[in-house]
Amino acid sequence: MSKVFKGDPTIKEIRLGQQAAVVQENGKSYIRVFDEYTPLEPGKKYVLFLRKGIDTGEGLYFPTGVMYGKYNVDGGDAKEDAAFDDPTFKAIKKAVKDRFKE
Repeated sequence: MSKVFKGDPTIKEIRLGQQAAVVQENGKSYIRVFDEYTPLEPGKKYVLFLRKGIDTGEGLYFPTGVMYGKYNVDGGDAKEDAAFDDPTFKAIKKAVKDRFKE
C-alpha cells in the first residue's frame, strides 16, 4: 500500500481479498475468477476503492465491486481494459487517473 486518500491514514498495511480463488485440478493450480473480474497484476499500480469484508477475524478488504472498485493507473494491466470494454467504466477510470495521479 502506498497511500491512503480517504479513511485511516495511519494504516500501513491491509490484507486484500479478491473476487478470485486458486483451485487445484489434476495436480495443477489455476486462478478461477468470478464474473468479469481480473485479478490484480503484481507490480502494477492501482487505485482501489475498498470495503471491509465480513468480519471473520481476517481483517480482509475487498474492491467495492467486480467492475467498479479497482483501476489500473499505470497502463500495465491490459486484461482489465479488455475485460471491461464499457464506456462508463472507461469514463470513471479516466476520472480516477486524472484525480489520483502522482
